[in-house]
Amino acid sequence: MFAAGAAAGACARTVGSPLSRVTILQQTAATGNLADYGRRAGGGGGRASIASLARDMVAREGWRGLFRGNFADVLRAAPQMGISFACYETYKRAFSRYDATDDKFLARFGAGGCSGVTSILCTYPLDLVRTRYAATAAAGSGSGGAAPTGLWGALRDVVRSDGLRGLYRGAPVACAEKFPNLALNFAMYDWAKDRVASTFGAKSILGSLASGVFAGAVSNTVTFPLDVVMKNLQLDGVGGAARKYAGALDCARQIVAARGVRGLYGGLPANLAKAIPVAATSFMVYDLMKQELGLHVVPESFRAPGVGEKAGEPP
Repeated sequence: MFAAGAAAGACARTVGSPLSRVTILQQTAATGNLADYGRRAGGGGGRASIASLARDMVAREGWRGLFRGNFADVLRAAPQMGISFACYETYKRAFSRYDATDDKFLARFGAGGCSGVTSILCTYPLDLVRTRYAATAAAGSGSGGAAPTGLWGALRDVVRSDGLRGLYRGAPVACAEKFPNLALNFAMYDWAKDRVASTFGAKSILGSLASGVFAGAVSNTVTFPLDVVMKNLQLDGVGGAARKYAGALDCARQIVAARGVRGLYGGLPANLAKAIPVAATSFMVYDLMKQELGLHVVPESFRAPGVGEKAGEPP
């Protein structure tokens, strides 16, 4: 399960890398981080659009800029998704014993959330470094500042300025965002796949793709404000700048004060444009890898918890 999930994570993150960078810039430009980048892309006026940010990124950094930080993202996403998928299957079987509903939606929801928190705690430092590297590259290229020091340089800078605890700055918000995000993502995916099975078939890749699109759209729209807060906390104090936020609540308050409630949804279109294909790709590749590796989760074992498996049944 871990290998299948890791492959799914690597493929999905590479597909969504360009829009992931655009999303980070839109999320953080509203409160002063990378403000020059946002103003220049927006023509010196209002908020920069997805297309203008992407054009400015290419003009400043070349086409490779669209994938800056993707290596760190893949390093993070592969084990993170591997852990998420493997833990989800384990948690789902355990929680199903306490879920009396027919479709086990509550068990799926709880299993998805707990798998997300588990994976975040294991891989969060890579997420923080990737975010800082992707963002400071844009800031440095647009303001004449120091060139980005690379992934290891970004990691070193965090430890020097904040100590080892700095590697988990924003982690509580990340867990608060990831629990409902993956809870909804996994639960809605299984729910949707159960309902499209009659049309596409239980093992259909098209069914996995369609269910992944639905799950990604729902989960990312609901939890996006928490992701905005997390990204701003990750970039707070970068480059030796004075810290602006006392914590997650203060960060959210300042974003709302600066741009209104809409500021908590800054970058949502870019995020959905990224998250929907990422979710669809991850579930599709995961199902493909399970089939290739001969891994099968037996539905009857899940729907009838507490009943011993028959001899010869796959685990």
